[in-house]
Amino acid sequence: MFAWIKKNRNEIMAVAVVTLFAAAFRFYRLGQIPRILDGDEGLIGIFAQETSTGLLANPFALWENFGAMYMQLINLCLRFFGVNSFALRLLPAIGGTLAIPSLYLLARWIGGRRIAFITIIILAFSHSHIHFSRIVSVAYIHGTWLAPLELYLLISGLEKRESWRTALGGILLAIHFSVYLTAQFIMALVLIYMLIAFLFYRPWFRSRFSQALVFWGGFLTTIMPSAFYFYNNSSEFFNRFSQGGTFQSGWLEQTMQATGQGSFEILFGRFVHAFLSLIYYPAFDFYGSSSPMMSMISSTLFLAGLAIALWRIRNPYIFAVERLFLGRYFFSGNICHSPLCRFVPHVNGAARCINYGCDRP
Repeated sequence: MFAWIKKNRNEIMAVAVVTLFAAAFRFYRLGQIPRILDGDEGLIGIFAQETSTGLLANPFALWENFGAMYMQLINLCLRFFGVNSFALRLLPAIGGTLAIPSLYLLARWIGGRRIAFITIIILAFSHSHIHFSRIVSVAYIHGTWLAPLELYLLISGLEKRESWRTALGGILLAIHFSVYLTAQFIMALVLIYMLIAFLFYRPWFRSRFSQALVFWGGFLTTIMPSAFYFYNNSSEFFNRFSQGGTFQSGWLEQTMQATGQGSFEILFGRFVHAFLSLIYYPAFDFYGSSSPMMSMISSTLFLAGLAIALWRIRNPYIFAVERLFLGRYFFSGNICHSPLCRFVPHVNGAARCINYGCDRP
């Protein structure tokens, strides 16, 4: 352990420095900036204080798809630091800071040290990530450290054929369900990933099937209490999906009648608008920013990575199945630990890295 730390001390120090800078931006005057609590923050604070008794005393319950366990942790902060803005916003600030080392692990596995370091620098100084690390209105910020860690454990466990990694990834995903609904999307992504692996990369997936089973075993074992609660309270589980949606609210039918456009045209327009809301439209929601959620540099890298990932799908020898999945999640175009790696096809349809001795199928 000490030998490993000594060998990688420069890398560890670099990540620690970026993490400290990120923490400074997320904790600086946390109780005073933003100056006011928005309505959602106030509601969460009120309901968090009611988790000692009633329905939310059950850690597996949900409130507006916030996990009761997460709400109970907020209540613990309020009890320890007092009922104030700092205590209410403490967990999002911690989660936003933890996103730096967590994302580094996954980005390093995908693209190597240099790409991982650039990635966490961009995230550390992202104005939207900093803002959502400083408010408690939504819990998406915890997905920025939980999801990369879950995916890192899953992918690295499959590639290294280490069951403890995949089991830990499944356990962490199950715990994520007691935080926010982001876990539902990650679970769907993992299912799609494994389906693609089974259909198109069967030899590779067959040799790692036991690790995949261990992932779901860890997930199912840990999720059982929550699953029992969801089964008896399905309306809470699907709460956010059934509120004010494009289809549920009747908005689509009303818009079709008002504009004379077809459903496909309207829905495609909504898809484009949602995509551009990240890189083009100003982020007025929550904090009235005149800039989009992603900066010009981040947007350029985002689009370039998306184009590269889509291009490499065409070559099954180069675009390994795990990169297909992670490329969709992070729009990353890198294949191996280093961008200098080269792949050569094998007769069985696999690909193998021949640089740096990493010998990864």
